[in-house]
Amino acid sequence: MPDTAFDDCGKKGMKDLAEANGKGTLVGSMAHGMRLPASIKNAFYDVITRHFNGQIDSKQAVKEMVAAVDN
Repeated sequence: MPDTAFDDCGKKGMKDLAEANGKGTLVGSMAHGMRLPASIKNAFYDVITRHFNGQIDSKQAVKEMVAAVDN
């Protein structure tokens, strides 16, 4: 797709995406279900939400995220 209709930010994003794809370093989005199984994504979202709501501290959040990946 031509980048002519995009602003500088959009053009840079398109360039970065093409370069990463060409180098084999493009990583899929966790948010869009391309990088991790839904079970891990949902566990991460749960931990992040509880952390930002003040229900768990950073150390506990890290432990729970590691446990989600290990499970």
